[in-house]
Amino acid sequence: MAKSQGILTNMGVDYVIVFRFATTDRPKAEQRFENLIQALAGVGLATEVRNGDNHSLLVFVKVASEEHIFGEVYRSRVKDWMYGVRAAAPSKEVRQSLDGEPMNESERLRIIHQLITNPTSEGGAGITPKKGQWENVESVFALHDHVYNKAWIKKWSTQYLLTPEDLDEIRNRLGEKVAYYFAFTQAYFTFLTAPAAFGLAAWALLGSFSPLYAIFASIWCVVFVEYWKHQETDLAVRWNVRGVSKINTKRHEFAHEKVVTDPVTGEEAHIIPATKRLQRQLLQVPFALVAALLLGALISTAFGIEIFISEIYNGPFKSVLVFLPTVILTTCMPILSGALTTLATRLSDYENHSTNAAHEKAVTQKIFVINFITSYLPIFLTAFVYVPFGTVLVPYLDVFSLTVRPFAENEKQLQTPASAKFSINPSRLRKQVIYFTVTAQIVGFAMEVVVPYLKRQGFLKYREMQSSRAHAASAGGAPPPTSLTDEPEEKDFLARVRSETELDIYD
Repeated sequence: MAKSQGILTNMGVDYVIVFRFATTDRPKAEQRFENLIQALAGVGLATEVRNGDNHSLLVFVKVASEEHIFGEVYRSRVKDWMYGVRAAAPSKEVRQSLDGEPMNESERLRIIHQLITNPTSEGGAGITPKKGQWENVESVFALHDHVYNKAWIKKWSTQYLLTPEDLDEIRNRLGEKVAYYFAFTQAYFTFLTAPAAFGLAAWALLGSFSPLYAIFASIWCVVFVEYWKHQETDLAVRWNVRGVSKINTKRHEFAHEKVVTDPVTGEEAHIIPATKRLQRQLLQVPFALVAALLLGALISTAFGIEIFISEIYNGPFKSVLVFLPTVILTTCMPILSGALTTLATRLSDYENHSTNAAHEKAVTQKIFVINFITSYLPIFLTAFVYVPFGTVLVPYLDVFSLTVRPFAENEKQLQTPASAKFSINPSRLRKQVIYFTVTAQIVGFAMEVVVPYLKRQGFLKYREMQSSRAHAASAGGAPPPTSLTDEPEEKDFLARVRSETELDIYD
């Protein structure tokens, strides 16, 4: 195989499963790996295994028979029709149904992923990465299609907007969720042109804090939301996914308390009493209060320190000390937000949702509370505390003098002025809004792009150290490079796969 073939082909592989055994005893790891292969074979999936990096194995998965995947696709479409997602029932002949509506790439990958991860009661292998008996399964992912990605980039670089056909193509390749993301992003940025133009005119003609611009922006937000509701429905009908939320996959972690029989279908349903579920969900209220209290205390403290240093303190190193609140927030905020996010996930687990969709929704609601407080509380403090009550509160800010007392030359530099002598800074709110709309976006971009890259490099080094220790404990010395045992025709392909295993999960 030529070197370029490592990029040009996926060699018929549908999914890759990473099985890592660096910290597992050999007999236990062998048994778990054997169980993995048997579970995949039991649902009609063929496998081949190659060495991965840092004490791992790469399990390449593909459908053993095309007839098998055709049958699974047909059953999936019949299920969609039974739940009202599809308007018409598929043809009784599988081949005829697929000829009339060919299977696209995203549908194929979705069906195979369901075969791997769905519970055994629903016809899947029941493989849940990093959980239970599958704790050695690190990830399950489909390979990138580099040729198609390059063609996309080349095509999109020559046009300003995506056409409906472009969205259809994204949906056929990557699924409805990703296509919805691109559709929403395009609609959102397109709608931003009107308030941006109106805002420029308001800045030039109407001055700061224009009520006319505020009214226009509020109305425009309502218009956008209503437009997107219609667009969302149109795309759902176009892609045959309207009402698809009725078809939910059961969570492996769901612990039922009762088994009831449906009087119409005769099927058994595993349930938990609604009152017990409600009692657990009510814990969201104290969670929100705790998050607001902790985040509010941190942000308010940094806010008070920043006011004191920038507008009251008049001593040495003021130009440097003014960055102290920023240091406090950038140091403490990620730690506190991470702890609250972990608590939100555990609380959602405790709520014991029966489906993955309900669990994801619960986690999203809690994380939204955290992000809302983190993003908007500083602006709220400036607009509704500092501006109207700044002259009243300024005498009480002397408590923050402790932060700069070691640098002050005398007490006069730390003395808070009387309320009558203090005047608020009217440009403060404007600067914060500019930060929120411009600087914060740059910081967010860095957090989404740069930080994951650095984190991935750190985890890669950690796994190399972990693998070296495991190899030294078992055989002695550093492990040889995995690529030395690769077949020449697979060398470039396996190098690419090992690189993709280190990427974060797309969310």
